[in-house]
Amino acid sequence: MIFSGAAYAAPVLPSLEVQMPQQIMKGDFFQVVVSAKNVSDLYGADIALELPNSELMHFTPGTELNGEKVFWVKPFSEENRLIMAFTLLAEKEGLNGDVKIGQMVFRATEPVELGEVTATLSNSASYPISYMPVHTSGDKSIFPDMTPAGWYESAVYNLFFLNVVNGYPDGTFKPNELITRAEASKMLALYLNIADGGQDESIFPDVTKEHWAGAYITSLAAVGLLQGYPDGTFKPEQYITRAEAAVIISRSLDQGFSASAKGLIEDNSRNFSDVAGDHWAKEAIDKLAMEGILKGYPDHTFRPDAGITRAEFAVLLSRIRNFSS
Repeated sequence: MIFSGAAYAAPVLPSLEVQMPQQIMKGDFFQVVVSAKNVSDLYGADIALELPNSELMHFTPGTELNGEKVFWVKPFSEENRLIMAFTLLAEKEGLNGDVKIGQMVFRATEPVELGEVTATLSNSASYPISYMPVHTSGDKSIFPDMTPAGWYESAVYNLFFLNVVNGYPDGTFKPNELITRAEASKMLALYLNIADGGQDESIFPDVTKEHWAGAYITSLAAVGLLQGYPDGTFKPEQYITRAEAAVIISRSLDQGFSASAKGLIEDNSRNFSDVAGDHWAKEAIDKLAMEGILKGYPDHTFRPDAGITRAEFAVLLSRIRNFSS
């Protein structure tokens, strides 16, 4: 047989992709995204994931299924395997191309590694596609601008799954940007679960009720965790300093400090070289340092007037969580 000169193109077969962080330690919250690739007329799926040492916290069906009438079987565990399934309802064309089946949030009870994954996908012609190739990716990040397995990744993810941080409208987190007083207030209020906006009137003239962080700022100020400047303003868009962050965190934890931390103000051996004895935030800085919540720099400075990045503030809140528990 004589073939034409056209190159032969092998058919692209369906496959399953599982995306999750590479390093998962005990206590971490982590996200797993399951997608089917190159499917044709997909109307149903049964998928089993082996994820030992993990507890399912939340399940969100894939966004690509929105608008379709879908019947979901709530994910359940069976012999250390997580089983999930769905089927489209009504007689209509199935899903084609790449389909996000679902995303799940887990909490690790011990370090976690992905084990065996199996899948059976069905199309409207009623024949199954079983045991498809499974591709795992360790660089899946909720926020694309975050470094996988970075020093702040676990802290940001934990706060994300607690609905404390959401990122920006473009999907980024901007970990290395300095955090503003408004942003820090929102994160702290959500973490402390006191963002009820219970005050009818704004406490600060430069924070109106319409301000996107107004309810959070007002709620924190109402319980004494936030204070403004001598002129009565709050300056919500100004970057918060390390000293200011130390003070508001210290106020939120004041009842939980150990006796040694409460008496640290008199212990000059632990002082930061750039935090003078009469510095307005010294007591808060020293207490947090004693408890391991705040840390200085290798040169034994604290840099109280420097800004704090969004990643650093996320790690700070994460340490509060460990301290409180």
